[in-house]
Amino acid sequence: DASGARYSQRRGRHMPRCGGRCLVANLKGDDDASGASAALIVMPTTGFLCLLATKHPFVAVLVCALAATSLTFLARAKCTEPGILPPAPPDDADIEAAAMSPRRMRVTHVLVRGEKRGLADHRAKVCRQTENCVEAFDHYCPWVGNAVGRRNYRFFVGFVVSTAALALVVGATSAAALLKSHPIRTRRPPNPSTVVALACLVLYTAVVFLPVGSLAVYHLGLVAVNQTTNEDVRGVYPTRADNPHDRGCRRNWLAFLQSGSPPSIV
Repeated sequence: DASGARYSQRRGRHMPRCGGRCLVANLKGDDDASGASAALIVMPTTGFLCLLATKHPFVAVLVCALAATSLTFLARAKCTEPGILPPAPPDDADIEAAAMSPRRMRVTHVLVRGEKRGLADHRAKVCRQTENCVEAFDHYCPWVGNAVGRRNYRFFVGFVVSTAALALVVGATSAAALLKSHPIRTRRPPNPSTVVALACLVLYTAVVFLPVGSLAVYHLGLVAVNQTTNEDVRGVYPTRADNPHDRGCRRNWLAFLQSGSPPSIV
């Protein structure tokens, strides 16, 4: 964990790992596709290195750097405690309401350094998948296998941007190599297996780049206005002027790049 915090107890679905150095969501099935994300990064990288590394050594270095960056951000987004806020003890009215309802007691307040605070004060929301209240809750992302909140949002954005950049570089270079392999340009029959492999690599990276690139652009826009996905989807701030957290594009970006992960309070 970035803050060096030591975790000793379970929090919702988050379990202490690595000797208590990190708090990782213990999820299964469709809720945790982080392994698939790693495979989606490694496969095109390996394919590119096998097919084009000798012809494009400088691009190969860039591809390796982007792949390493993407995998690092993926690991940080997954293993960083997202900003869990412990729920405050319920009031008598909450207990009575829960007794009359078959549904689980609703969290309305959290404890922050011993002080009872409302969820809205910390832009918080209870994540259904991890069963934790997360500060500045953005969304739950199965591709990183964790809730995305105040403490790991930068890592998530880095993961999305670097993965999109990796797909773009691999796809563009592979497409250029595929065009150059045409008989009109080479004046000799191309290797069929190489052509098929390059075509698959182009198609694969295009399928990855279109959604991931769009997601990257979306989150870069959210950073510029200092808004979370949860706030945007719910329409919490109808106009930009209504957002009290928006300090202007430049200051929002500086805060995003320079703030780092705040200390964990659990």
